[in-house]
Amino acid sequence: MKKLRPKCFYNEIQTSLTNRGYLIPCCNVDQPSTLEMPMMKKLLKVSKIDEVDNIEDILFSKEWSEFADNLNKNIGLDVCYEICGEKKQQKKEVYIDQNINVKVEH
Repeated sequence: MKKLRPKCFYNEIQTSLTNRGYLIPCCNVDQPSTLEMPMMKKLLKVSKIDEVDNIEDILFSKEWSEFADNLNKNIGLDVCYEICGEKKQQKKEVYIDQNINVKVEH
């Protein structure tokens, strides 16, 4: 399985608000199949914004902390691996254009 590098930890992706009023880790989890996963259902139970005084009540909840801890341990939703899974290093080719003395990487 791919190793996770959660983009939400590096400010490369942000939490999202669904049209149903739930705060979710990112827009990519807002898919019916993902929302039905036990890990996500646990988050949704504490993520309805009209049921809390402020967003921090959600973000600092036991459930969200556990979700973040799991991501740190390489445990996540299927979509987490698709979006934030480290990809195998791909071959990098470097060409030097001698006419303009510039390196071009592909």
